[in-house]
Amino acid sequence: TSVECPTLSTLTILNCPKLSAFLDTNSTKKDEQEGMSSVATQPLFQEKRCGTLLPSFISFNNLKTLRVSHCPKVINLLASSTARGLVHLSTISIIKCKQLTEIITTSEKDETESEIVFRKLKTLVLDDLPSLRKFYSSNTSIAFPKLKKLILCRCPELRSFSCGTINSSKLTSIITQINYEKINEWPSQCFEEYEEAKPKELVWEGDINTTVLKLWENDPISSIRHLFMET
Repeated sequence: TSVECPTLSTLTILNCPKLSAFLDTNSTKKDEQEGMSSVATQPLFQEKRCGTLLPSFISFNNLKTLRVSHCPKVINLLASSTARGLVHLSTISIIKCKQLTEIITTSEKDETESEIVFRKLKTLVLDDLPSLRKFYSSNTSIAFPKLKKLILCRCPELRSFSCGTINSSKLTSIITQINYEKINEWPSQCFEEYEEAKPKELVWEGDINTTVLKLWENDPISSIRHLFMET
């Protein structure tokens, strides 16, 4: 059964150490018996597990702000078809989720090849995500036509933002350092302080993927790790 949240505009998930997914209400007993090991690989906002990929069992048609922090069990955040439905989203802030490897994940049964477009997204914050490898790993193109602020800090495993084409015509730099002294560690307003933070360092190499790769190459920890992987 689908669950709709037609008036929900802001969703904040803060300090949920055991949360790994919003489970499908149609989960089978077999799934339940498999325990958390099977759940852990599902995206936080996962799709119904059916023969074909369907829209999310929760509808966020009017969601404008998505904020997640201190959720160490979350591996993936959004399923691709869920992301396609977030047409009003203007702010995404993901902070301090140590096992998060991907923001948008594609199910094997997702045969949709249409571009993912965050039409109204203006601010994207990704900070202190030590396991993050990609924002989106599909070859499908992704667009941020209004994105003007991208904060990307302390993501040492992020070597590529996306495997497909990235359209972000209004973005002219990536913020790689901010002033943490002016950010509260806890109350919920810390999200706003992140989103409004003034940059200490800006980097730009012409596009998002090239800039992300340059940041990865210039990170001494990443370079040492890559050297050992090659030997």
